[in-house]
Formats: sequence, structure tokens, C-alpha cells
Amino acid sequence: MDLRAELLKSIWYAFTALDVEKSGKVSKSQLKVLSHNLYTVLCIPHDPVALEEHFRDDDDGPVSSQGYMPYLNKYILDKVEEGAFVKENFDELCWTLTAKKNYKPDRNGNSVVSHQDAFKLWCLFNFLSEDKYPLVMVPDEVEYLLKKICTAMNVELNSCELEDFLSQEPQGQGGLTVWQFLDMVNSGRFLRGIEQEAISMAVEEVYQEVIEDVLKQGYLWKKGQLRRNWSERWFMLKPSALSYYMSEERKEKKGSITLDKHCCVEVLPDRDGKRCMFCVKTSSRTYEMSQEMENKNKCLEEAQKQLEEVRVNRQRVDQDVMAAQWKLRQASTNVKHWNVQMNRLMHPIGPGDKRTNVSGGVFAGYQPLLSRRDSSLKLKQRAEDKGSDPTRENSKENVSNGGSSSALPSPDADTMATEPSN
Repeated sequence: MDLRAELLKSIWYAFTALDVEKSGKVSKSQLKVLSHNLYTVLCIPHDPVALEEHFRDDDDGPVSSQGYMPYLNKYILDKVEEGAFVKENFDELCWTLTAKKNYKPDRNGNSVVSHQDAFKLWCLFNFLSEDKYPLVMVPDEVEYLLKKICTAMNVELNSCELEDFLSQEPQGQGGLTVWQFLDMVNSGRFLRGIEQEAISMAVEEVYQEVIEDVLKQGYLWKKGQLRRNWSERWFMLKPSALSYYMSEERKEKKGSITLDKHCCVEVLPDRDGKRCMFCVKTSSRTYEMSQEMENKNKCLEEAQKQLEEVRVNRQRVDQDVMAAQWKLRQASTNVKHWNVQMNRLMHPIGPGDKRTNVSGGVFAGYQPLLSRRDSSLKLKQRAEDKGSDPTRENSKENVSNGGSSSALPSPDADTMATEPSN
């Protein structure tokens, strides 16, 4: 992408953020501040005379984007030199202005991406979006970016679910705005179950590859030019330069090697206790470097050891789950057997009778106790019926004729005697 077109995309976000009334115009005082900040981050010498002359107060009213473009092109974009400024600082300025107004993460802190990762996704969106205003990213580019992030985490993107999501959006088929894209990512719909740290590392990797053109990076040993001692540095290879830093955080840049037609690479024999040596020759200096295989093998062994520990822990977890499931089944079986035994004790039957299922469980109130008492009375009545004699028959006749029945115990009296006192 052309540098001017790339810068214009970020400036467009800053301009629209200053348009509070959404009228397409911004006040002159705000444009003066924006222009001054652009001079600073783009490392362009300030021209206060041209700034005041262009924004003189004899013309009333705010300035539209078409009115601001001539000044922006002549005094800012035409003076920009590639490599003379830090692109990330320029993007951060425009992101700060637009995110304050438009970016709305989860207030409870449940967003999938951090604020810094949202900034990098915003930069990736601008790079991949169509060069038309208002800026949108077509569905194919949305899928491409999500696949890049998922591939960096060794997970697979659900393309069918993405298509369903885009079809449900009112403007999904025509493309997504950056704020719709960030809301989609923060919803966790396509990155569910993944820790924020893993997502952050994946976004950083894609950002370095796409935005910063990083081809490869890692630690190398570098030999000093004056003291000739060996120091470990973090190297970052780009198409036009090989930069090295104090550590992988890249906070302190130690130097940069320009890769041009006068540059070449030669393999060196092992010496000074270093192996896998090579040198980068330029027109003014030779850089000796080494990638020790011992350190690499040690890192690989540690990584394999960690992976093996993860596998072992996972097997242990699976075994614990299986043991817990077996105990649960065993406990369920024991409870069933216990219920059957208790049911038999609480519901005795006589010879030749069939057992009936009692609904409501074993401990359904006091029903089992009453059932046992009723069963005892029935057994007693049957025994008396089987052992009946003429005297009993006469007693029954006397009872039916209204005679005295004091010779036989009253069932009601027996029932009252067996009932527990309240």
C-alpha cells in the first residue's frame, strides 16, 4: 500500500473523531491542534506561518474534509519521508483520538482483547480495508485476518459460523466497520475458550508480520566492534534492514544493519567457543554473529519436557475423571440396593402374595410404617379365619343378631392400642 494512502486512512479516523456534531466539518482550532501533532509525530519541521495563514479567521465557520485536504497534502503529506518517523507513534496518535469516542470495550473488564491489542487490530484493519470512505473490510479480508490470528494460536476458525454471523449483520455482506469488527472479536464468539494472553501473543505476531514486515526474529550472539566481546541480542529481520535490540521487549535499540546491494553474508568457521557462525558484510563494517545450537537444543528439550508434562497431567486428569465416574456409578448402585432392602423391610408380604411397587420412594412420609401395621393386621385376620371353630361361628351369629361380642378382641381397640401416643 502507498504510504500516503496508508497515512490518510488513520488521519480520516482522527478527523471524524473531532467532528462531534457529525456534520462533516471540524472547527479551525481543533484542526490547528491536529496539524501541530501531525508535524510532531511525522518528524516534519513546523511551519507556523503557513498554519496560521491557512486557518486565518476571516473565513467564518468550521472546515470540511475537502477544505482541509489541500493544506494536509501541501504542508504535511508532501513532506513526509519514509523511514524518517516511527509509524507506530503516528498510528497511536490517531487511535487515541478516535478510540476515545468510538471504541467501547466491556466495562466489567471481560473483553477478549486488551486495549493495546485493540489498537493493533485497528492498524491491521486499516491495512486490509478497502481504499474507500467510510472505511470497511470485506468479508474475505475479515476471514483472512481471523484465520491468521487463529493459525498463530494453532486453532481452526469456524468459517461456517463466521458466514452465519456476517449474514445476520445488516451490512455484513458489504463489509464491516472497524468498530463492528472489534465488537465481534470482543464477543468471544470465534475465540471462545482461549486465554487473553494467547490471543495477545497471536495478535502481536500477525501485527509484526503484516504491519512491520518482520520476516524472522530471535536471539543471536553478536561480537562487539571495539571490545570484541560476545553479547546476546534480539534480532529482527525485515526486507530492508536487520535491527538488533537489548532484549525481545525491543525497548532499547542497539543498532541496525541496512540490507542493500552492497551487503553480503558469509559463513565462518567455528571459533571462540561459538558455533554456527556467519558474518554480514556491508560497505563500512563487518558484523560477526553466531547461533549456538546448544542453546537451541536446550530450548527444544525444555519445550518437549513441558509438552510431556502436559500430556502426563492430562492423562492423570482423565484417570481421575474416570475414577470419579466409577465411584458415582457404584454409589448409585448401592443406593438402589439399599432402597430395595428398606422397601422389603417396611413392606412385608405373606406367603403367596405379590409385592407391589410403592411410589414416592422409601421415605414418603410415614406411609411405610402404616403399611407395615396394616399388613400385620391382615396377617392376624387371615390366621384367625383359617383357625376358626364353631364357637367363633356362633360368636359371629350373635354379633349379627346384636348380641355381645366381648369374647373377641375389637379390631378398633387393637388398632388404638398399637398406635403411638401423641
